[in-house]
Amino acid sequence: MSRRWGWFAALIGVICVGFVIRLLFFPQPRTVRSDILQGILIGYGLAFVTAQLYARLKATRVNGWITVFGLGEPGTGMLLRAAYAQLFPGPVNTAAEAVYWWTNTDGAGRTLTGRRDYVLHFPAGGLPPNNAFWSLTMGDAKNRFVPNPINRYAVSDRSGLVPNADGSVDVHLQRTAPAGREANWLPAPAGRFILWLRVYEPGPTILDGSYRVPPLLTVGWLDLSEGAQVLQVPDMAGRYYAVQFTDPVTNTNFAYVGKRTTGAEAGDYLLTGPGWTGQVPDGMKQIAAPNRSVLVIGRVLVHDDSDLSTAYRLSTQLWVTPPP
Repeated sequence: MSRRWGWFAALIGVICVGFVIRLLFFPQPRTVRSDILQGILIGYGLAFVTAQLYARLKATRVNGWITVFGLGEPGTGMLLRAAYAQLFPGPVNTAAEAVYWWTNTDGAGRTLTGRRDYVLHFPAGGLPPNNAFWSLTMGDAKNRFVPNPINRYAVSDRSGLVPNADGSVDVHLQRTAPAGREANWLPAPAGRFILWLRVYEPGPTILDGSYRVPPLLTVGWLDLSEGAQVLQVPDMAGRYYAVQFTDPVTNTNFAYVGKRTTGAEAGDYLLTGPGWTGQVPDGMKQIAAPNRSVLVIGRVLVHDDSDLSTAYRLSTQLWVTPPP
């Protein structure tokens, strides 16, 4: 593959040097020095564009995360290494040593920004498999660390992350500390940011490509002190989805709405706080929250990149409104 693309890049370079330079840039004879200078500039531009295109072809994208396999191995070629440099401005390792992913978007393809709160939800048993360690690092839009009140720039399997009652692990990415979940907090900057997930001595499911890094989920908080709220779910047409309700005081999940618990059909769910004594409207199911503040985490399955717009449209139809 790398040899074929190398010949392709060389052919493009010859064509452009032979025709573009002479026909477009040099309608009249020029000095040799000018020819060389223009050739260098055009060649650099072509090399950059070719590496960018090849990077897009070789990159693996899952749930918004990007990685490239096959690096650091003998015979991978200069073009693949150039493509890697466009995606990952860092050292090249063999996959057996380390695998890197990066993202600057959430699971719906929206740019990550400190104006929103996010959670990276690892299901029980779903942390990155490894024989060494893994780490999740945050940087600003230029991939630089940003000062924060707790001087934390990464979390890892050595950070003392607190699991949920069901064994899953949530990493919170936001500007302010999540109440009761500070141990799992990775502070975010005010503007755009980038995330890097590194796994050292990765396990077999990473090496064979079957492990899927979870998507970044946008987090919403509900305040039930002013009264009940209604969660409206559209018909998901058999698609997997889940809405998780968490008590931030005890750090426990107390209810789920989703394909595996309530089905994929359309429905309305009445969320009530402590001491609520109203009447549940006909056709609704009640979800009683133990405290007035509720952390809500929703996710919708995306089958592949072509399915992203459909999944996003369905996610925007998950509404929380006051009861009628």
